[in-house]
Amino acid sequence: MITFLLITLVASLGPMGPDAPAHEPQMVTRGPVVMMTFGAGKRIYFSTSSNGGETFSDPVSVGEGAILP
Repeated sequence: MITFLLITLVASLGPMGPDAPAHEPQMVTRGPVVMMTFGAGKRIYFSTSSNGGETFSDPVSVGEGAILP
């Protein structure tokens, strides 16, 4: 179920810019709280859900690193 949520969320984000599709998603859950990070271009983003993954917050840029392949 979590894998499905992860794939669905990242697919729904689409490109985070003209040349920066979302990559390398990582997710953790604790009860109904789901937290996810992913990369797009050089940026690292964070998004959270408090209702078991039904809806997520808008992604927030939390850092920058090397360009993800």
